[in-house]
Amino acid sequence: MEHRVYLAGDVDAIKDYVFETSSLPQIRGGSELLQKCEDAIKRDLKEQYGYEVIYCAGGSFLLEVPADQAANIKKVIEGLYRDTTLVATVTIVYEDGWGAPDAPPPPAQGLTGWARRLVKAARADNEFGRRIAVLAARMREAKRASVSAPFFQALPFGRRCDRCGKRMVALPPCRIGDDQELLCLVCKKRLEQGRGHQEDDQERDIRGKFNRKFWEKYKGDISAKQPRDLDALVQDAPRRYLALLYADGNDIGRLLAIARAREEYEALSDALSGATEEALYRALYEVCGKALQDKERCWPFDIVNIGGDDVTVLVQAGYAWEVGVRFLKGFEEEMARRLGERWLRGGAGRSAPVTACCGIVIADVRYPIRYMAHLAEGLLRQAKREAKRVGREGSASTLSFL
Repeated sequence: MEHRVYLAGDVDAIKDYVFETSSLPQIRGGSELLQKCEDAIKRDLKEQYGYEVIYCAGGSFLLEVPADQAANIKKVIEGLYRDTTLVATVTIVYEDGWGAPDAPPPPAQGLTGWARRLVKAARADNEFGRRIAVLAARMREAKRASVSAPFFQALPFGRRCDRCGKRMVALPPCRIGDDQELLCLVCKKRLEQGRGHQEDDQERDIRGKFNRKFWEKYKGDISAKQPRDLDALVQDAPRRYLALLYADGNDIGRLLAIARAREEYEALSDALSGATEEALYRALYEVCGKALQDKERCWPFDIVNIGGDDVTVLVQAGYAWEVGVRFLKGFEEEMARRLGERWLRGGAGRSAPVTACCGIVIADVRYPIRYMAHLAEGLLRQAKREAKRVGREGSASTLSFL
């Protein structure tokens, strides 16, 4: 019987790549390029190397691969992200020796305190949970030890990119309407991926995987056009203020550590992804539905990413608070329903609800998006600390804003 091991990967500094510029087409393009890599992992490479996909979303993946192919698959996936995005890197670890049925557990000295808690959360007889926890610890260590990244030389006398201002331009220039921009290879590739099509064909012009799924779900009630840039997104707001909403589930690693087998892990992952997506779509539709029905307006939001329990959305400031609150409530409700349907019936109980936290940054539309993203990450950490403080069993859903 072929020996198989688990291989895990996580894209490094996703927000630094996606939000490198404040151009909405480039933000969409960066997100779509990362999703193209995930699609290749789930389909093309899977067929080529014969591995099994346990989870793949939001820049993270967990695969069950043939042990003798693990190193090669790691190299191929690293090259996939490098060739597709030119600058994004991915950290990949896999079981090396440990993981065989008769192998002893790994030494505790190599585990971080965070991983020890995950191992402890897994039941004593939960072999699968311990293997995943150790893999997560190796992932953290590998990220801390990373010392290299793609490099583009920028000469002191060379013309810099009009968007990122960091790399040298690549000719010929990109033409946008009557204007032309001098862009580097990275920004040019993001722009080409994220640019829309003909304005008079709404169906073809929906950009972004999750924006398209939202449109397909509610297209009978949508007459507004998708915004082509951030100025269009906030053009009909009382004040030209934009909000970046960043949400994430609480104690999800501890929840997944309870899984006793690959099938339970897949069921939990599917429940998380489905609940997150449904809760966000419902919140956006309920809060922004009136604006979406006005054909003279643009969508007041743009969904940048939905990855597992992770959500990033750009939205008009006036809608942000209510979208955040409704999303958190909807996430709790959807998780309770999906766990009951797909997992709790199997006998593995959980008394505390699955909750999430949200950080919202509101600023003038001209404020650099990359700074808003960093601030939102800090607010999310603040909200998670508050969630643990006020939660009775585990944690509570909380929201913090700036």
